[in-house]
Amino acid sequence: KTLLYMSAFFLVYGLHFYTNPVYADQPGWLFFCAMFMTGILMLMYGQWVFSWESSYFDSILTKNIPVKTYINANYYLLVAFNVISFVLTTPYFFFGTKIIYLHLAAFLFNTGVNIFLLMFFGTFNIKRVDLNARSSFNYQGTTYKSFLIVMPIMFLPMIIVGVVSAFASMNVALAVLAVLGLLGIIFREPLLRLCVNQFNKRKYLMAAGFRDKA
Repeated sequence: KTLLYMSAFFLVYGLHFYTNPVYADQPGWLFFCAMFMTGILMLMYGQWVFSWESSYFDSILTKNIPVKTYINANYYLLVAFNVISFVLTTPYFFFGTKIIYLHLAAFLFNTGVNIFLLMFFGTFNIKRVDLNARSSFNYQGTTYKSFLIVMPIMFLPMIIVGVVSAFASMNVALAVLAVLGLLGIIFREPLLRLCVNQFNKRKYLMAAGFRDKA
């Protein structure tokens, strides 16, 4: 519930960036805003993608549930989050064509690249999350690894857009990231297999970490 409230709050983040002339000529920050808003649910949930099940993670491992099915379920859940966030941000399209291109490129990049990064690196977050604990001022599951997972996901594409825009144009930069996202969507099966293999390598370490209630 808290994540939904926070996500709803950050969906209005664009009003600060898109109406502020300071950011008008800063394509990196504009893309950061677009990617943040069109992927807010994915980012808020995805940085603890496996930790949410920590209370019954051992049960998941002992059930007759193929790892591929489990990973696919998380993948399509994150995709659904991206679609919802993208739809909710469509009113920003009234700010102009540039915003439409920004949000489309950000949506594709989030769906084709960032989802796989979240699931792959999410296996390194082994802190337990108790869903029955109080939500206010609750920092369980939050470690430096959570930030290490999210920081490159958010800021690396922002840097790419800034550099490519400086040597070419903002449209070229957006096209590059959109193509990367499309390639990720097209080749999602081998990328999902990579996440499955990573999960299999880390699942027992994750299970041991999730058992720690400290």
